[in-house]
Amino acid sequence: MFDFASEQLSAKQQYNILIGTVIPRPIAWISTTTQEGTVNLAPFSFYNIVAYDPAILSVSIQRNSDGSMKDTARNILTGKEAVVHSVSEDNLNLANQTAIALPPEVSEVDESCMTLVPSKTISVPGVLQAKTRFETSFYQHIEIKGHDGQTTADLLSHVVKSSATS
Repeated sequence: MFDFASEQLSAKQQYNILIGTVIPRPIAWISTTTQEGTVNLAPFSFYNIVAYDPAILSVSIQRNSDGSMKDTARNILTGKEAVVHSVSEDNLNLANQTAIALPPEVSEVDESCMTLVPSKTISVPGVLQAKTRFETSFYQHIEIKGHDGQTTADLLSHVVKSSATS
C-alpha cells in the first residue's frame, strides 16, 4: 500500500486518488433555471445522500477556473430549487452532452436531445430520459476553500420534496 500525506500531492493527484478509489461514485444530473427562465442541465460527480430524516442530498460543484460559480450553483442559490437526477448507463452519453460549457442564457437542453417534464412540487422541470428524479429545495451552502484561502467549490445540500422513478 502506498502512503502519502495530502500536502505531498498536487490537487490533480489527490483528485485522481479520490475518483479512483471512492467507488461506485454516483453522478447527479441537475436541472435548474435562471431568473430569466433558461433551463440549465449539467452532470456532477461529487454527489451523495446526507440524511433520510429529512431526506437530504448533497452535491459539490467545483468553481470555474477564474473562481466564479458554475451556473448550477448560482441558479440554486438564487432560485432555491433543483431537480437532481441519477445518471445511469442508459443516459450516460446524454449526460455527457450536457457537460459542455455554455453561456448562462443558452440551455443545454436545446443543445441536446432531452425532453423536459414538469415537476410536481417545484417550478424547475425534470428530464424525461432520467430513471430517477428528486425534486428538491435548497437547504444549505458551504464554501470549500483551498490551501490558498480561495473558494474552490460550493457544497450544496437539498431537501427532497418529491421523487419519481421509472
